[in-house]
Amino acid sequence: MFHRPEWSQLIDLPTITPILSSIFGSNDYIVYGCGGDLALPGAIEYQGLHSDSVWSEIHDPLQEVTMRDLPTPVLAVNFPTTDLTPINGPTRFIPRTHRSRAPIPTLADEPEWMRLSTVCPLPAGSAIIRDARCWHGGTPNLSREIRAMPGIEYMAPWFRSEALIRSMSYETWSTLSPHAQRISRYVVCDKGEAVLGEGINHPRRADRERIHDQQLNALPPEAATAYQHRT
Repeated sequence: MFHRPEWSQLIDLPTITPILSSIFGSNDYIVYGCGGDLALPGAIEYQGLHSDSVWSEIHDPLQEVTMRDLPTPVLAVNFPTTDLTPINGPTRFIPRTHRSRAPIPTLADEPEWMRLSTVCPLPAGSAIIRDARCWHGGTPNLSREIRAMPGIEYMAPWFRSEALIRSMSYETWSTLSPHAQRISRYVVCDKGEAVLGEGINHPRRADRERIHDQQLNALPPEAATAYQHRT
């Protein structure tokens, strides 16, 4: 979604940037993605608890260290566009689970207090800053409004993963603040280069990926390989 100004303008906010720098212990963190989630009216089921793991697990032959033993590798910041209430699908977060090695419970095994551990009430225009490892999940939207939360995702200065891809046009990048340009340097494409998948708004992920793959396959083989494997 970096092609949309509503997202790119969220990268460097005067209220959020100092907090990110404090959590990461540096202002040399980087942007790697954006998106968010929404809950439509009539979505009456719970989403299972999960973590947003955008990495391959550490290779430790002794099996003593995992990603959960490290400082925060990834932060996500979500911005509610409507007031979050108990009935319009607020996300639930389970405190202190970003370091937990316990198995995440299924919906059938999840205790009631976890289902009720929602971030609400919360006014529109707030920000939810979360460690991506924290267990979280969606809740039913019993209201008549769409509950949408766009979000921006950041990696710690010391962390990189396969999720880091070129997904921002040079034209979008040129409109950003100096700090936003610097922390977006790993996701910006070259000047004049098309961003594959830009502007595709099909509601089904499989169809969005299909169109993206068609665009990728239309490139010369060497160009397609370079597009996929640049760092």
